[in-house]
Amino acid sequence: MKIAVAAKGKDLNAQVCERFGSCPYILIIDTETLEYEVLPAGNLSPRSFPAEVLTNILRMGASTVIAGFMSPRLVGPLTSKGIEVVTGVRGSVAEVVDAYRKRKLDTLAASESVINIRGKTAEEVRWALRKTGREFLSIVPVLIGVILLIGLCEAFINKKFLLSIFSGNPLEDSIMGAFWGSILIGNPVNSYVIGDVLLKNGVSLYAVAAFLTTWVTVGFVQLPVEIETLGARFAISRLLVSMLVFIMVAYSTAWLMQLF
Repeated sequence: MKIAVAAKGKDLNAQVCERFGSCPYILIIDTETLEYEVLPAGNLSPRSFPAEVLTNILRMGASTVIAGFMSPRLVGPLTSKGIEVVTGVRGSVAEVVDAYRKRKLDTLAASESVINIRGKTAEEVRWALRKTGREFLSIVPVLIGVILLIGLCEAFINKKFLLSIFSGNPLEDSIMGAFWGSILIGNPVNSYVIGDVLLKNGVSLYAVAAFLTTWVTVGFVQLPVEIETLGARFAISRLLVSMLVFIMVAYSTAWLMQLF
């Protein structure tokens, strides 16, 4: 039986990562022989990390994934494939593997010293604040770049061009906004800046609302990876339902803004 453990290092003495989505390595370990393979994950982008890592875990036959914390959006695809997810884990990888083996052999009697529910301690709060600060600093250069890029766009893409794409018809504008947002997927912070420029150039709120929501959630470019990981039926259904929902969101947003 194989398990996947989010680790800070490449061997069994490494500590288990606090967060699955930001770990540098995934160790695929055979619990019988203790042989393991290392999946480097630190060089993956935040967008490609979930799909690529989950694909490799499924391909290598792991039946359980272990980490300190895992986002619900990652837990769902794993459990849907019949993979057990264990979170709230601390200690070294070797300790976790040993506890996991005892749990399986001794009627699931987990070792409380290794597998437990993480409390919100002062150290964890400090870790969360440091992580938030690093994330904010990583966004600032991207945001500055987008603002400069928008300045160039305003110089080359005039108001007439935008209005030729967005006619002012609520349904057409919602569809076009959702279409362009799905193709031009990007950072959520950047979408607010772009949305503001579109509104100032006379683009309707229907189009902007649809653009903003699909910009960060749909992503045509991710469709091949989603099909490989989650299956074609699920991926295409999610895409179609998302497009429909975001058109409804665009209408709802415009209606609410009119009330205020």
